Amino acid sequence: MLRLGSPELAGAETGLHGCVNIVVISPCVTAKEAAAGAELPRRSPLRTGALKILTRTRSIHTFLIMKAEYDRNKRGLLQGLEGGKGGAGDTGGADGKDDSGGKASRAAVGKDDSGGKASRAAAGRVSKVSSRAAFGAASARVSAAAVMMIMILLTVLLGLAGCRQEEVAEPFEPTESHMAYREGLEKMDLADTELGRRWITAAEEAFGQAVEIEMPFKEDLFFDPADPEAQGYLFTAERGRSIRITIERGDEADLRLFADLFRLDSEGFEPEEQVASYSREEDALVFEPRRDNRYVLRIQPELLRGGMFTVTIIEEPVLAFPVEGKSMVDIQSFFGDPRDGGRRRHEGVDVFAPRGTNVLAVTDGVVRRVGTRDLGGNIVLLWDERRNLHYYYAHLDAQYVVSGQRVSVGDPLGAVGNTGNAITTPPHLHFGVYEPRFRAVDPWNFIKPGRGAPDEPVKLDGAEGSFVRTVAEVPSDDPREAVPAGTILRVRGIGPETVRAILPHENRIIEVSYPVIEPAGSIDRTAGPGTEIGSSVDPLDPFLYSAPEPRGERIAQLQPSDSVSLLGTSGSFLFVETPAGVRGWMRRM
Repeated sequence: MLRLGSPELAGAETGLHGCVNIVVISPCVTAKEAAAGAELPRRSPLRTGALKILTRTRSIHTFLIMKAEYDRNKRGLLQGLEGGKGGAGDTGGADGKDDSGGKASRAAVGKDDSGGKASRAAAGRVSKVSSRAAFGAASARVSAAAVMMIMILLTVLLGLAGCRQEEVAEPFEPTESHMAYREGLEKMDLADTELGRRWITAAEEAFGQAVEIEMPFKEDLFFDPADPEAQGYLFTAERGRSIRITIERGDEADLRLFADLFRLDSEGFEPEEQVASYSREEDALVFEPRRDNRYVLRIQPELLRGGMFTVTIIEEPVLAFPVEGKSMVDIQSFFGDPRDGGRRRHEGVDVFAPRGTNVLAVTDGVVRRVGTRDLGGNIVLLWDERRNLHYYYAHLDAQYVVSGQRVSVGDPLGAVGNTGNAITTPPHLHFGVYEPRFRAVDPWNFIKPGRGAPDEPVKLDGAEGSFVRTVAEVPSDDPREAVPAGTILRVRGIGPETVRAILPHENRIIEVSYPVIEPAGSIDRTAGPGTEIGSSVDPLDPFLYSAPEPRGERIAQLQPSDSVSLLGTSGSFLFVETPAGVRGWMRRM
């Protein structure tokens, strides 16, 4: 292990933290994250990301660590050949403080004759054959290390170009770790209890049962404290967009709530890597995908806690619009359009505007180049340090900045014109986005405005976090899954137009529109209040349950003479209320 700041890494750029080993460098995480991942459980998604073995590398820092480790191992092998003074000298030479140490080390491999004699004298009665065998074995080890180093170097070179991470507001180090909480349940032997198993199962099933949504999205989400649950939201995020997720906790400010964002695999079904986590110290989780992909946001409260939460997910462009007073409707030439009779493709978008209209910095950055080119005419090249992208402004009538100048988003960089090969066209700005090595990227998603704020969820009096009852049949493509009128549903989520609710006896989630439901707090008018249950109660099962079996617990025992109010039904169960105000489920005959 090498500590950054050690003599072996003297002169290297700073920026990594912690202690790393060359065999656990992740393709897309920092050394700090890799070291942290080594301590995570074997099946942790974060550990999976942190312990991928040298397939790619994030930066040249990784190479420096590998090189220093290799050099140190090689010196150690040579030191072992020499022993005595040679060994001490090699240690001094490694730190660069004792030149004689380096000489002694060279003597050990036969490059200094006097050193070789000293080494043989120190060895005493060791035969020449033994010395040659030892040297041969050590040489083989050094050669093997050299081969490994070559493989590492090839891996570094192949990996430098392809490694891109989602960008979050801060490095991903969750302060409210779902995995740590799960480990705590296991250490306290709670993971094997009924509640513990259901909590863990709910977390795992949230991916396969995630609700597919489109942004902007807003929903009032309810968790029943007595029923361990987790909710997954599935959505597609595109490169060039900034995704913002907020969760309002209402009256449950002290609740421990786990909200984790996962990137799905190439098939779009299984979680591949956890990329961000929401914590109570933050007002929002903001991230930028580095490529188009599908993501799942999993939300789960701690055991025996619940309540109502408002989840909002919106998307916005990562860049401001590049021309003052203009919008997407002013783009009249698009990325990929043919140019020069099809010999090349358009590597940007053209925003048409009157001559002299200001062109603006789309983000904070540094002006890399101000000049004139054959095709682009008067140009400005802006470097985005945060995203390592360049933004190309061409055909300018005037340039207001100089190379090396730092600018802020919205600062004027120049004026719209038609210089260069646009001399025969109306004034416009050619705007391009370029990755390292000047690979062109379609700017469209980077500057396209978001869809605005989502619609507000409907407020149902008495229904939030409780039960609703269908007032008409809820049809289904499968007639066997149609929900009859009078069925009780437990609310999970309330949106602007529909309610997602759970069929209690099946634990199945359905989506219904508002006209077919009503709050279940009122008495079922089809049965009327004061319904006697003597003819309905099962004498072998005269109990009131917290939920339809097998998940429900007994909360009261009913007598044939008891009179209750029927609130609704769910499968073979009746949802009733006793005169004392106790609500529960009873099995009907």
